[in-house]
Amino acid sequence: MKNLVNIKSKTETTTPSVGVDGQELDAWFDQYGRLVTTERNILVDVTPTLDNGTAYADEDLLFDATAVSSAVFQGGSAVLESLTVIDKDDEGAAFDIYFLDVGTSLGTINDAEAMTDAMLSTVLTKVSVAGADYVDLANGQIVTKSASGGDAGMGVILQPSSSTSTSVWVAGVSQGTPTYTAADDLVLRIGLRRA
Repeated sequence: MKNLVNIKSKTETTTPSVGVDGQELDAWFDQYGRLVTTERNILVDVTPTLDNGTAYADEDLLFDATAVSSAVFQGGSAVLESLTVIDKDDEGAAFDIYFLDVGTSLGTINDAEAMTDAMLSTVLTKVSVAGADYVDLANGQIVTKSASGGDAGMGVILQPSSSTSTSVWVAGVSQGTPTYTAADDLVLRIGLRRA
């Protein structure tokens, strides 16, 4: 981690808003002594914009590059530890999720993805979600992928192309023919270990 200092300390009654007495804190400070964050492991919810009401075709762009905000510390990186897909429309459709180091558009939603040779260099990893991966619940479906479970594409280092950025991006490519009811029917809950 560039220019960050880690200080571990115990809380005291003089700082009750920080934590419970005796609880160990893990705080990160920049080179000027400013508190950057106390959270290295985070969950970030991303709700990409879908084309609602129209069926997708296989290999269509399901959703375009969407920011995963605060994924990394400025100048840092993160490890992709977990990914939970929440399908509120109960489609259970297969798709691929591409993690990107910049927010470059991959084309038009619900048209064939248009990744150029130059765009390929922005891909950090790909996580595939198969129809058989879903757990079907009463009003929706979920899938969880994890580095600890050995799932392909997980456990990869994510780092923006710009050292001043704190975001990485995700884009989705359909591997089926779903028709989503609402533009916000998918939620990606991304678990990261920031370094």
